[in-house]
Amino acid sequence: MPSIIWSTLTVFESILVFHSFTCSLFLLYLIWNAKRLHPYCRVYLLMVGLSMTLFASYGFSIFEYLNSSKYYALTPEFATLRSKTWEFIHEFGVCLQSLSMLLFSMERYSAIRYPDFHASTTFVVLIYVSIVSAVFLALSFSVGVHIFFADGQLILATSLMSLSDYLGLIILIFAWRSSIRNYRLSTGKASLKRRYQMSEVYAWTSTLLPAVAGASIFKVLSMIPIWIWLLSNLTDWEYGLANFLYNNILNAYVCLFPWVLISRNRSLKKQILAKKRISPDGDTMKSVRTLEGKHISMRPSQAEYFDALKDSWK
Repeated sequence: MPSIIWSTLTVFESILVFHSFTCSLFLLYLIWNAKRLHPYCRVYLLMVGLSMTLFASYGFSIFEYLNSSKYYALTPEFATLRSKTWEFIHEFGVCLQSLSMLLFSMERYSAIRYPDFHASTTFVVLIYVSIVSAVFLALSFSVGVHIFFADGQLILATSLMSLSDYLGLIILIFAWRSSIRNYRLSTGKASLKRRYQMSEVYAWTSTLLPAVAGASIFKVLSMIPIWIWLLSNLTDWEYGLANFLYNNILNAYVCLFPWVLISRNRSLKKQILAKKRISPDGDTMKSVRTLEGKHISMRPSQAEYFDALKDSWK
């Protein structure tokens, strides 16, 4: 392949890596400053954001193979210690992101289906255990990818990681559906605190659903070039192209992630758009919505007033 094409791809990749890094920092800012967010959710989503910042470590590998007078990723036999280190951090981040999203989905499902257990001290211990376990598994994955795994084992490991994304998506869908059903059935029965917890589960499962679905799709798409490389006898530039596709599909996903959250979550959108504090006037009061997104009028009409009065006489 002509060097001018590789030069163009390298410039494109460098820009995309930088943009994905800034988007991951932006995601961390959003999660850290989000107001209506359960502490457990915040921890797992901060792990997601942190793992995405590690994706950008591959940007340093670009300088490594440019320093080696190559415009494509170094093949394993020519890789330097520094390039292997950056790739190790990158794979650690990729795996940790999948596991963090899975843990977030499981935590939200527990909050809606097992509220008493979710509020117990035992669950707090499980949170700490899950964080340590996720970091250990991600480290093990990265070590195996770069040191121990043969081609067949590498395909199995990356396939399991992709399956964890789909498992997280399935669990999150169940949590989302359960939150809607339980909220409707709890009218006049559950406490305000319990109903608030249900609405919180609905809000953030609804926010994260497209992002988790995107992770499931983008991760598989990014793995396809790697699986082709493992199953085929590729030349150096073909390996470089496979590596280019793998990394930049993930970078594109990171770039989209925070904006998907903002578009799906009204509180995050207000957090970004609000430039100054506005007192609650008639227009802002009219923007109150139900859990299903329907508008609630804070100034009822005369007909609505008498309908409510008639209901009180029954």
